[in-house]
Amino acid sequence: MRCLALASKLHASGYDIHFICREFQGHMADTIEAQDFRVHLLPGTGAISYPVRGRPVHADWLGVSWQEDTAQCADVLNQIGAAINWLIIDHYAIDAEWESSLRSMVERIMVIDDLADRRHDCDLLLDQNLYQDSERRYAGLVNKDCELLLGPKYALLREEFRVQRERPRKRDGLIKDILVFLGGADPENVTGMVLDAIASLDRPDIHVDVVIGSSNPNRKILESRCADMENVTCHCQVTNMAELMINADLAIGGGGTSTWERCAMELPALVVSLADNQQPIAEAVASTGAIVYMGRSEDVTADDVRLALLELCNSPKQLLKHSRISGGVVDGLGNQRITERMARYR
Repeated sequence: MRCLALASKLHASGYDIHFICREFQGHMADTIEAQDFRVHLLPGTGAISYPVRGRPVHADWLGVSWQEDTAQCADVLNQIGAAINWLIIDHYAIDAEWESSLRSMVERIMVIDDLADRRHDCDLLLDQNLYQDSERRYAGLVNKDCELLLGPKYALLREEFRVQRERPRKRDGLIKDILVFLGGADPENVTGMVLDAIASLDRPDIHVDVVIGSSNPNRKILESRCADMENVTCHCQVTNMAELMINADLAIGGGGTSTWERCAMELPALVVSLADNQQPIAEAVASTGAIVYMGRSEDVTADDVRLALLELCNSPKQLLKHSRISGGVVDGLGNQRITERMARYR
């Protein structure tokens, strides 16, 4: 999704965009093509293990060896039949070896990362997340002439968020509408746990929008659960997330990309980290006062969420403070800043 946000801005700046994806279960080729971008699908395979020392922690996410992956990507680049200005990589299994092997086929390489756990060979590296030690995280992991774009000022948000931010909604600190979105997949069904917490509040005066992704394994169960609850609406694979956020008074969500979307909409949130790499981000954002961080998903219970909701329902001034601070973290102009930096290399 963050690549789609950047692709839309680059296309508006005159670039011809191609996506290369592997045909794993849950791939988003249809979503990409619906936005009129060309998708090149590499053949799907089962995951393989890497006993070889020195490979990235997530190396098996490629599904094939890195040598086979680069060979297949090289075939696609040759098929495109035009000069490739930028190869943009957003994949935790890809490192400097992979990147170096394709460098001669492209003019520039850009990497989107947030793990800082492997070396890269690139001209630009984007890490849109907030960390206490952002400048030091990539020391020794990138070439000396690599330009680093670090922090939420470079957050990759879709155009709808910039547009909605220009039409801000004045909140009053009262919770009348809650938005629940725990990521596109949510395999642990944290959404179900949050619904348990909301049901226990017994507040039919509060409307709840629940957003789930098309790849959510509990989709049917959640849709049925929402239908049985009073004043709860379930949405699947939405295209109007900015609108839902601007209309909400509080969000309950994960610590991934949606963190920056909520901040851009000045939407206060109860946040649960859904993966290890989300925890330091959520802690850093919470330290600013922008969100209330609940902890890791496996450590948070429905009662924890219920108590946090009760506290915020009774603290309108606190809720407004979270809203004000979150709006200062992200301004929605990240895509513009990135495309301007990329244009300097032309």
